[in-house]
Amino acid sequence: MLGFAGAKQEEDPPVVFSEDQIYAMGAIDNLGTPPSSVPMYAGDSGKDIRLAIFVPQSDGVDKILPVYIQGLLNENFKKYSGISIIDRRHIDFTLAQQGYGTSRSFSEIDYLAIGRIVNANHCLYGTLQRLPAEQYSLQLMIVNIASGENTAVVEKKGSLSQIYGNGVFISEVALDLLVKTGVNLTRTGERTLLAGNKATVQAQLALARGIIAQGSGSDFEALLNYSQSVSFDPLQIEALERFNVLGSSISEGNITDRHKWLEAFREAARFFNDHPPFEITFDPKLRQLGVTDYEKRTANAEMRIELGASKPGFDALNTLLDGLEKTGKRAEWGFSGWPLLEITPKTPGTVVFGGKKSFSFVINAALLNESGNTVGKGSITLNSGNINFSSGDKK
Repeated sequence: MLGFAGAKQEEDPPVVFSEDQIYAMGAIDNLGTPPSSVPMYAGDSGKDIRLAIFVPQSDGVDKILPVYIQGLLNENFKKYSGISIIDRRHIDFTLAQQGYGTSRSFSEIDYLAIGRIVNANHCLYGTLQRLPAEQYSLQLMIVNIASGENTAVVEKKGSLSQIYGNGVFISEVALDLLVKTGVNLTRTGERTLLAGNKATVQAQLALARGIIAQGSGSDFEALLNYSQSVSFDPLQIEALERFNVLGSSISEGNITDRHKWLEAFREAARFFNDHPPFEITFDPKLRQLGVTDYEKRTANAEMRIELGASKPGFDALNTLLDGLEKTGKRAEWGFSGWPLLEITPKTPGTVVFGGKKSFSFVINAALLNESGNTVGKGSITLNSGNINFSSGDKK
């Protein structure tokens, strides 16, 4: 439990906890907060539309950014409308079959042709352009494949930090497109969409990194990013399915090149150094301790906060271990001590977690009122259990 000693009580407004403060501390989930069952849209809201969302064409832009935008648009259209979204893996497979595997330069005729092949009746496509002063312009349109007419056209400019941020930039674009397509969002749906969601953004960003990595042949890097995507959003079905398919291939032991495993070890060490596979979860509902000091108008309060292992993160490590074991050469190659011990001969940058078998995290929290003023602070140190790997063993 995390305590807030002497938090000042106010008659009006009530004390609330800032989610932004929690995210700044690294917490990624809320304990005991059920998903909303309130409808996000009314009526059919696009029920008859089958939409293929393409990666925006771009030039001179980080490859991850357009794929990230495509992912967030997929997420928003699925959640806030009755529109059926064509699986982008099916779209990518079709593009490769049709000879577009390495090209992102399409004409409108190309988009409509691919849309017909994947059984869509509408296409969403456009461009992402880099402008002076670190600004970007996102231009998107939805086209009826049968008639060739534009159903919706949107253009929005912003900085890179706005496009990433908490997802509001893409949410505003999605809202404009949805409304012009005839989707009727409820007040709750519109408010929720425009509020953004940091966990969704982080999940889509990791998923985009994984897709780009896998496309360039970096399967180990892709696997680790897919695991991170699922850690941020356990309901991220696409990332989970990509992780399972790629993980099955790696765990079968088909990689028999020692140097490729060295690359995997370095990638795993780098990745988990930046992203320790642990989750800080919290319950935003506070509980008062003892009685209120009416003279000072203060009270002690506590909140539930926990540190736990990230299952997707350790699943990724176990997948690598399974694949390594099934080569039958783990000991012969000098890899018996991996991931927590040095391999033989000793190779820098291959030990995961820096060889540590446990972690400690200091959590600093602030209690804010509706005006954004701090009315209480607290700090707690959370310790993980021991991490144990040995030859042939799992976590």
